[in-house]
Amino acid sequence: MQYRKVGNSGLKVSTIRTARGITKLTQEIGTTPAALAIAWILHNPLVASSITGATKPSQVDENLKALDMKITPEIITKIEAILQNKPVIKTMLTNQPCYFVGTRHA
Repeated sequence: MQYRKVGNSGLKVSTIRTARGITKLTQEIGTTPAALAIAWILHNPLVASSITGATKPSQVDENLKALDMKITPEIITKIEAILQNKPVIKTMLTNQPCYFVGTRHA
């Protein structure tokens, strides 16, 4: 995985690649990156809530779309492939995978 920075933006090539992959996936399934991110977070049984920030009513509307989204195993697999992020542990309480967003575990 490349970690070189892109110009003066401070963004890494891998970050841009991830953003493009998520954007493409959201276009395929008919949602937005924000709604997918929130739905993915809420899909995790270890997460009790999702704190979001919105400065416009349209952003609140976009975030609420996550509540109607069904995260299928296929979507989870695609997200993991894009993020190159796999569950690393199963919790003792639920025996469900625990995801660590933004990190890569072999």
